[in-house]
Amino acid sequence: MAYDYNILKFNFFDTAVADIIRAIEGRSLMGAYILSFCCIDYMGLGLDPTKDRNTGNDFKKFISEYMKKLNAKYGSLDDDLWRIRNSLIHTYGQSNATQQVKLRFILHHDQSPMHLRKQVNGAGHRVFLNLPDFVSEIAAAIEIYFRENSDNAVKLGNWYSKLIAVNSIDAALKRLDTLHSGKPLHARSHSMFSILDCDPPSSTANIRNHFKEEIEKILGNDPQTYPYPTDPNGITTTVTSTGTTSP
Repeated sequence: MAYDYNILKFNFFDTAVADIIRAIEGRSLMGAYILSFCCIDYMGLGLDPTKDRNTGNDFKKFISEYMKKLNAKYGSLDDDLWRIRNSLIHTYGQSNATQQVKLRFILHHDQSPMHLRKQVNGAGHRVFLNLPDFVSEIAAAIEIYFRENSDNAVKLGNWYSKLIAVNSIDAALKRLDTLHSGKPLHARSHSMFSILDCDPPSSTANIRNHFKEEIEKILGNDPQTYPYPTDPNGITTTVTSTGTTSP
């Protein structure tokens, strides 16, 4: 199918972003983290689709240029997040990338106050992530990208030509409906995405907050129920209400 802005946007949210939500619904929380980091990778190529492949610098650039607009803390964590990405995707634990800077990462799904917190510990440091915050900020950052590039048909067309889309009757019908309506029909992908269909458009801050609240509902989170553990080392070991940590 020839490039169409609405089709491109619908396809990307329907696959790359919706798969993260489906993983969360299935309680595949580590899978959701990995897909989230991959999603940032995909957006890195969207920054310069003339390339054959994206790089670490592209990954960091999307964080510093788009995700930072939603949370200023990302501005100083792009390199750490790249190292965490390499560890999760390539080793499912610590890697040379994290060991080089003595970085340990702790992944939560119900500790919003700890999100993006960086703790220096001797010669090393720890970085904390919270899944609902992380995913919601990625989704809202992607929305910012599409809004800022909506008139750049050459750029988005080049990117569109490199992306895959699900080839099923249902997916084809969704794309056809999107094409005929002249706007993405995101609620067709997932009810959580209905906020992306608002007219006039919802603010990206509201989109972030909406995604976070909906993800927390899926996870059954109650911030009052899960105080941060008092372990002086700040170390936890399983994906439960206390999170998971790199070895």
